[in-house]
Amino acid sequence: MEKACIHLYIGNGRGKTCSAIGLAIRAAGHRKKAVIFHFLKSGTSGEDLFIRAYAPEYLKVCTCEREHGFYPFLEEEEQLLVKNEQHTTLKRVKASIISGVFIIVLDEIIDSINNGIISYNDFFEIIELAKKYNTELVLTGRDPIDKIVELSDYVTEFNSIKHPFEKLQKARDGIEY
Repeated sequence: MEKACIHLYIGNGRGKTCSAIGLAIRAAGHRKKAVIFHFLKSGTSGEDLFIRAYAPEYLKVCTCEREHGFYPFLEEEEQLLVKNEQHTTLKRVKASIISGVFIIVLDEIIDSINNGIISYNDFFEIIELAKKYNTELVLTGRDPIDKIVELSDYVTEFNSIKHPFEKLQKARDGIEY
């Protein structure tokens, strides 16, 4: 059996989530079970809507149960709700690893760690569990600590050179989400 790898998609450019989901779709196309867990996002992106409507039995998506604003600007009570929800998600990630899922996407996990929602201990426990069960992991976000980069087998950085947002253009259905 080949050793599963850790993929890290980072940077301030667009495409991290799309690339991670693309890899999960590729695995599902080969009849390997894949699960996408979104941290800090509800399930309203075009990719999520498509997966829910048309995905084969090999591909699942799990998102935040309710929409919320940008975490650092939330009231303390709302932040606590987000933390509780994401710790429940971590339990689901662990169960998916133990059940033998081939590839798991942890979308925006790095940002959850950076915001103090998920501890480094909890994160590294997921990494160890994935290694034990030979589960491929795909991590996305911005500004990971060096240890996460070192643990990763693939590291891809997405950099924005130009974006319509700079001209105050709003996000568009089917393009930005």
